[in-house]
Amino acid sequence: MIDILADDSIKILIPVTNRYGVRQSASDCKLKPNESKDIIGVFIFNKPFGNEMFKLVASSKPLNLDPIIRKSGQIRDRSVFEDFELLFADSFDMLTRNKSPQLPPESIYTHSLVFEVLPKK
Repeated sequence: MIDILADDSIKILIPVTNRYGVRQSASDCKLKPNESKDIIGVFIFNKPFGNEMFKLVASSKPLNLDPIIRKSGQIRDRSVFEDFELLFADSFDMLTRNKSPQLPPESIYTHSLVFEVLPKK
């Protein structure tokens, strides 16, 4: 699950990074059909204020979006990434969006929740 903030910056919410900087593995986030998991944690909302989006991305294969986000989509060796990861990387660059791999509709599921972050009154 990623968080797209009001200033268009992106953070990864799941897999979770613990307080020691160790990220949970993608395999720890795997769900079986009709299985659900609760997210335990506290979300603190602050600046930037405005519309924000939580985007859940589910795939039959583990995804690693962290290196793509850290480098704003600038990746060197495209051979190590899955099709969705390449599509996500290409979304950072307007010139490559039409060259992205085509994904079969059943290969990926996304769900978005848009909300507004306001300053505390």
